[in-house]
This record gives sequence, C-alpha cells and structure tokens, in this order.
Amino acid sequence: MEYTAMGDAINLAARMEQTAQPGTVQIAEETWRQVAPLFDCEALGGIEVKGKAEPVRAWRVLGRKSDPGRLRGIEGLEAPLIGRESEWQTLREAAEKARRGVGGIVFLVGEAGLGKSRLIRELRMRRPEPVEGVNSELRIVNGDTPSSIPHSGVPSGPRIPHWLETAAFSYETAQPYALFQRLVRQAAHILPGDGVEAIGAKLNRLAESLPEESQIQSERALHSLFGLGREDGPPLEGETFRGLLFVVAEQLWRQWARDPLVLVCDDIHWIDPASAALLQHLLPFIDALPLLLVCATRPDEGAPGWALLTTALEKLPHCVVRIDVRPLSSDDSNRLIDSLLAIDNLPAPVRQRILDNADGNPFFVEEVVRTLLETGAVARREGQVFWCLEDDDPDIHIPVSLQALITARIDRLDEEARRTLQLAALIGRSFYLRVLQAIAESGLHVDQQVTVLQRADLIREIARIPEREYNFRHMLTQEAAYRTILRKERRAFHRRVAQAIETLFPDQLTEQAATLAWHFAEAGESTRAVYYYALAGHAAFRLYAIREALTHYNRAVELAATLDLAAAGLADDLLPVYANRGRALELELTFDQAVANYAEMVALGERLDDPRFCLAGWLAEATIRATFTPVRDSAAAERLAQHALALARKQDDPLSEARALWNLSLVDSFGGSAHKALTYGEEGLAICVHYEDDPEIGPAIREMKAVLLNDLYRPYLFSGQIQRALALNEAAQALLREQGNLPLLASALIHVAVGYFELGRFAEVRAALAEAERISRSIGNLGGEVGAGFILTFILIEEGRTQEALTAAERYIALGRQVGQEGEIVLNQAGRGWLLSNLGQTERALAELEEALEGSADIPFLNTHFLALAAHVQLAQGEIAQAADRLAVAEEQLDQAFWFLSLLFVPLVSAELALAQGRIDDAIAGLEALLARLTANGSQVYVYDVHLLYAQALLQAGRKEEAAASLRTGLAVADELGARRVRWRLLRSLAELSGNAEEAERLRAEAQAEIDWLLAELPTEELRALFARLSAMPSGQAASLPMAAALPDA
Repeated sequence: MEYTAMGDAINLAARMEQTAQPGTVQIAEETWRQVAPLFDCEALGGIEVKGKAEPVRAWRVLGRKSDPGRLRGIEGLEAPLIGRESEWQTLREAAEKARRGVGGIVFLVGEAGLGKSRLIRELRMRRPEPVEGVNSELRIVNGDTPSSIPHSGVPSGPRIPHWLETAAFSYETAQPYALFQRLVRQAAHILPGDGVEAIGAKLNRLAESLPEESQIQSERALHSLFGLGREDGPPLEGETFRGLLFVVAEQLWRQWARDPLVLVCDDIHWIDPASAALLQHLLPFIDALPLLLVCATRPDEGAPGWALLTTALEKLPHCVVRIDVRPLSSDDSNRLIDSLLAIDNLPAPVRQRILDNADGNPFFVEEVVRTLLETGAVARREGQVFWCLEDDDPDIHIPVSLQALITARIDRLDEEARRTLQLAALIGRSFYLRVLQAIAESGLHVDQQVTVLQRADLIREIARIPEREYNFRHMLTQEAAYRTILRKERRAFHRRVAQAIETLFPDQLTEQAATLAWHFAEAGESTRAVYYYALAGHAAFRLYAIREALTHYNRAVELAATLDLAAAGLADDLLPVYANRGRALELELTFDQAVANYAEMVALGERLDDPRFCLAGWLAEATIRATFTPVRDSAAAERLAQHALALARKQDDPLSEARALWNLSLVDSFGGSAHKALTYGEEGLAICVHYEDDPEIGPAIREMKAVLLNDLYRPYLFSGQIQRALALNEAAQALLREQGNLPLLASALIHVAVGYFELGRFAEVRAALAEAERISRSIGNLGGEVGAGFILTFILIEEGRTQEALTAAERYIALGRQVGQEGEIVLNQAGRGWLLSNLGQTERALAELEEALEGSADIPFLNTHFLALAAHVQLAQGEIAQAADRLAVAEEQLDQAFWFLSLLFVPLVSAELALAQGRIDDAIAGLEALLARLTANGSQVYVYDVHLLYAQALLQAGRKEEAAASLRTGLAVADELGARRVRWRLLRSLAELSGNAEEAERLRAEAQAEIDWLLAELPTEELRALFARLSAMPSGQAASLPMAAALPDA
C-alpha cells in the first residue's frame, strides 16, 4: 500500500520549489512565520500561484540567525538583556574561568520576575569562543541525551553533558534528594516511564563508569536513592545510606567535571534539605575542578538553600560570586518597553502606568505588553507595531501587582483553555500530558488547549520522549492559575490527580508518596493521606533525610488525630510513624521532643489497647534515658526497661525482650554494677543467638545482636576482661561490616581503640580511630567524627608532643560542644589538666580538672577518674588533707566506676597519698596489688608511672636494688610505647641509684636530652619556663614525683 500527501499546502510547497533560484530555499508566508525567529530571510514579494486569487508572498532563506529567538510565544517579544550588563559580565567571566579550568560558584539572588532565569538562559545560549589547548566549548545538550565519552582511567559510560541544569520545586521541599535525584536521572538517562528493572539497569551502567573498586557500593547507594532493593539485600538505610551516597556523589561530581562543566540549580529557595546538605558537602571540591555551579534563589534567609550561600562564603570565599539581581531603574524599564514595543505613538500616560506598576520588574513589563497585544490596544501588521486606540489616555486597566496581572491574563483565556491551565496547575510546576488527560473532564480537548497555552507562552514543552511533559513558564503563573480554582472544586480535582498518579505510575508510588499525600489531604481523604505521608516519611527516614521525614511524620500524626483510628484501621501505619519520628527527633538532638513523642506513643497504645505502642515507646525512651543525652535519668531508664521486659515476655516478643535487656545493661554499664551489666547483656545476646535464623525476625534479631556485641565490649573491658572484650568487638565488627551498618561500625572501632590504648598499642589505636573518623566523615556523622578523640589527646600527651596534644584537646572539646557529647568534653578537659600538671602548671591543671568534675557529676565512672587526678595535683601542691577528702569520695564511687582509668588512678593516687602520710608499707602493698592486676590484664599505658612511684616507695623502705629494677621495668615499657612524657624522670631516678659513675653520667645526659626535646615541644615561653624549673629541681623533689610538679604557678 502506498500513501500520497495532497492538498493546498503540498501544492504551495511545490510552487515554491519551482520558482526558487537554483541552490536556494524558498518558503511561503506561513512557513516564514514559523521559522522567522531562527533564520534570516529575504522578502521576495508576491508570486503567482495557480488556484490562488492573490499573489502569495515568498521569502528566500539566507541562513541561521547568529542570535536565534524562540519558536513559542509572540515572535520578537523577548527583549535583549537590558539593565543587566554588569550582572551578565560577571556571570560570563565566571563561565570563562571554568572553561579555562578554574572552578567557581555563582549565586543569583533576587525576587521573582527580576531575571535570574533569563541570565541563566542567556548563559546557555551564548557560548564562549574556543580556547586553544582547552576543550573547545561547553557543550550544551539536554540532560536526557545519552552518549559516551571514553576517558583515561575511567570506564566509558553515559557521557555527562557539559551543561547540567535542574531546579527545585515548591512541592518537593519535603521529598529527600529530589534535586539530586533529578541530576542522577539525567546522568543515567532514566526516563519517566521506566519501570523498576529499567531504572536498576541504567543505574548499574552509571555505577560502572565510576572507579572499579567502589562500583558495588555505588550500585547499592544509587539503587537505594531510588528505593530499589537488590539481590544482595534491601535498600540501604539511615547513616549508612547517607555515607555511601555522599561518597558516590563525590565520584559523580568529579566525573561530571572531567571537562569544563556548568551545573545550574534554579530556584534553590525550594531545595529539599537533603539535597542542600549534599551540595554543601560537595562545595569544597569545586576548588579543584573546572566546574561552575550556578544557583538562583530568592533572598530568603530562612530557606534551606540559603545555607548553601553561607556555607560557600565560609568555606570557599575566593570561589564565590554573589550577583544581586535588583529591580531595573526607570531608564532601563523605559528601554525595556521600547525594545518590546518598537512603537512611536505609545501614549505617555500608558507608559507611565506601566512604569509605576512594574516597579522595575522585567517580567511584569513583559506581561503588560502581552496584555496590550491580547486586548487589541497594540497590534502587529506587516512587521510594524501600531497603537490601535484613538485616545492618548485610554482607560486601560494595568494591574498593580504581578499576580493580579497574570490572573487577568488567565481570565482572558477562553473557557476550555482556562480549565486546562487550572488542571495543570493542580498537578504542579511541571506535568505529564498523560496525567492531565486522565484528570480532564470529558469534552475537554486537552491536546488542542495545551497548544493554545503554549502559544500564549503560559506553559512550555520540555520533553516528548518517552512522553510529553510540560512546565509553567513561571512559578507565579502556576500559583495564579491554582488560585483561580473555586475551593469547592479543588477537592474533587485533587482526588482525580492522586488517583491518576496511582493508576499511571504504579511502580513509583514510594517516589510519588509525598505528592500523593498532599493531593489526598487536599481532597479531604485523610486516611489515604496518612498512609502516603507515612510512606513518604519512611522513604525519607531510610535516606537519612531527617527534616523531610519529620515533616511527613508530623503531618501524618496531625491528620490521624482527626480520625477514628480504630475505625480507620491505621494502627499498623502509625506504629512505625511514632517510632521513627522519635528517632528522628533524637538525631536532631531535640531529646525533650523525643521524650514527648514516646509518651504520646504510650498514651495512644493505652487508648487503642495496643501493647505494641507501649512496648516500643518504653524501650525507645529507656535508651535515651540510659545513655549520655541531656535527658539522661538512670532510674527512669531502669524503670522503663523493666516495664518493657515484663511486657515483652508476656507478649512472647523475643526481639523486644532482647532490647529491654540491652537497655538494662546500658544502665549499669554507665555507672552501676559491672556484674549486672554483663548478666543482662549476655542474656540478651543469648536470645539473639537463639532467634537469629528465625525467618520472620531473624534480620532484626541480627541487628540487635550486633548492638549487644558492640556494647558488651565496654563492661568487659572496664572490668579488666580485656581478651573477652576484644573477642566480642571482633565479632561485632564482622557482623556490622556484613550488615553495612557504618555508624555502628564506627562506634565499634572507637570502642576497640580504647582497649588498644589500655594495652599500649598506639599504632592500632590510631588505625582504628582513623577508620572510624573516615567512616563518620563519609556519612556526615559529626558525633562519630568526634568519636573517642580524647584517646588521641592522651596518646599525644604520653608521647610528649605537648603542642599537638593541646591543639587536639581544643578541637575535640569544640566538636564535643557542637554535638552535645559531654563525655568527650570532660575527658579532654581532664587530659589537658593532666598534661599541665606534668609541666608544673598545677593551678591551671586543677582549674581544668574542676571543670571536668563539674561536667561529669552525672557520669560516675569518669567522675571517679577525675577525682583521683585532682587529688594527685593537690598532693603536688602539698594540700594533703584536701587530697585525702577527694580520694575518699573517689573510693566510695569506685564500685560503680568500672572504667579502667578510674581503676588505675584511684589506687595509684591512694599510694601516693600513703607515701605523703608516711604509710610506706600501705603504699607498697597497694602498688603491688595494682601492678599484679595490670600485668594480669596485659595493661601497659601508665604502668611506667606505677613503677616510678613503686620505686620511690621501695627506696624509702630501703630496698634500693628492687627500686632500680622497678625503674628499669618502667623505662622498658615507656620505650616500647614511645612514652616520652615520663622518660626523663625514670632516667634521672636510675642515675641517682646507679653505683657506676660513668653509667650515672650517661643516664643524666640521656635524661637531659629528653628534657631538651620536651622543652622544644612546648608552645609558650611560660610553659617552657615552668618545665625548666621543674626539671632542674633535685631528683628527690622532682624526678621522683611520678606525675605532678611541686611548683606553684609563676
């Protein structure tokens, strides 16, 4: 079968061909009107055509326009940039620098309609000239165009365009990673109609373009971003997901900017907080990449996107350019009117009303001109513009606001076009034609009306493949169209939109959950809205988008409060909503609100007679009451955990039973009985081992098992059972790595670092803490980054690296305050006090320790350690009675203080006190018992201090040879650990006991070399003077003092 095209258009085209000069293209008037914005044409006048009564006007096509216009809208209406010469020059220079390999960040800041998007469009259309030796141009292509670029060292894959553009939308502010996900869609060529399998395959191909060693993890992170599971497990969640996503984002960032790249993020005042946090994390990389990041925003300092500007100015001030897009001046507004209306007889009163109402807003001016054209006040004929009204001061209404002006334009549309625009506005800033067709009333010719709206330049087509997609030319247009819908009609229309999305996109309901929740809420269908708000909240929570999760959860709870929950059958939906909302509040460090949430949860369980709510609420609150949070209350934690334990056993719920036992173990781990902590923990661990292969609860039980293994390490370590502690930690790390639980893995590494410190394995401490810090940074967990920084401070002190130790202490105290980690703060304060006491600055040392004691008043195991250190300093100052009082308190607390430093320093300083009081035998007995225990545990750190004091006690007892042997043992341990803080004391004491003059001189020389080295490490003259005085004292006064200096501060 053959097809033939016939008709008037074909006959006219044939006549144009026949009359054209050889080698030229000739077109008729209608074609000329369609292509005139894009091509330069020469008018040829009229041509006789058979069947036509009048000659047909013809044009010869000469070539492409150097500055092409638009096909949509009113031809010739868009004016050149006016009044933006400075802004354009700044933006162009930034793009030129990026093309030459220098990255930068430009923020376009201005109110709606002032021209931020116009500047971006201008940048896209005007490409800089090629530069020799540099990629010849910033290739600008649509983000959904796939291609591939082979790149040295990087597997070929989807080519990333050199112009990437995205925007934030007001209805996506609570959809986590919406903006970043859109960029990934462009990079992976994911189309709107793609199903789960197609999306997964495209994400895999994108991951294959990243470094080989990270491809598996990259696939997991990208799949989780889109809510997709994999054969090797469900989507990643929480901090683990966030950490891996940040790593993948860094790699994509570098890949996208392999060649000069312009990345545009428009309307970031609507950016979702998760994307904002990710972009903030990526900002520092711009300094090393040929990447220009252009962000357009309204001047809203409370919006999430504003933090991008403040962060960029703080971290990369040399890379940031802020362009404030301000209203046009009166002269520039006049020039704009002249450029849009090239008319000689525009009445002055009309011009003045335009200027007065526009107030320098170019979008307003353009819309007024459109109004004049649409109302017939101005007309275009034969390329000329005419004022069509006789009156020079006509009664033409020019609205006083932009919204009113747009609304007036909408009101002038015919009924079908206006209704189509209203339905589109209900869907959002952008919309698919299929959805619009699905919600339209019968008889509404949607396709035709969409064309009408395009010609009016109210909407614009942005995609045809795989399906037609449009967006509103301006957000203000969408908002105005939405407001014109009668309130009584909105509910029905919102219901239609929600049902259409459910029908058309059944595989993307999680991704569309926030949108569906809003539509159902606006439709008055609260039960469905609660379901989708819960679904959106869970999706955000899994992605560690905490603020977005809270937004959805709070809305779900608010709507649920208006319903009969039993009748609505929402209990199963609300249980995880309350549980996750509480955890999200904890992660936001709003613990009082978290406690209120759990109390509300328990009350709801009692009202519904649903024990699951009570059980979950008690357990969650018990955890934050048992640990070091601002709401810590050990008695309340124990009471809540006991309630939960009884209920869990009554309900035959092994998972909750194990959680209750874990909570009880925590209560005793932080200031109770070591025996009880271990008993509860081991009982919980046994339950986990028994049920870990259960098909229903096995995965959750294994997570609980990892938690118990990690936390049982502490009471075992601090009660002296180091090998058992290390075995548990090894098992915990293996399980956590298998589960991909990065936050808890960082915690386990911090735990084991404490054990390694006690054993004197400083290199392994540093390796464990480095990995913990690397993991924590990758997932943006500042609390984990703080980790156990005090151990690094303590190691630096032992190594004699005073300046580094003081700097580390200052850093970790600041970080601890930032994230509310009181333990980290007080331990570093105590470390600083310990260091200063060793340098002879006892008054400042005691002040630091007093602060640490105040901050640790509710942390018995740390408080006991600090009491011993403070008593030790007071002994150095000669305040024996005061030291004895402090030690008495420390000894009373010792049975609740199974912290290895408390268990070491309390008996050590007690022996020091005994010597000061002349109780030599008591001192020797106490030190021998301490050394025996330390030896049995394998402890090494501070053992040299014990040997130094033991040698002094032995010497006073007349046991000189044993004293020398103790000193040699202490020196050997100090040398093995690289502990130079106390080495000079050991050497000087050995010199005094040596019966060989030559050996004694050698030992003194070696001791002096150590003193000189330590002096060089001191950061201030004051400290150097104090330490010089201390080290110059006779050995009986200084060298034999094990830890502190007996000097008053200068």
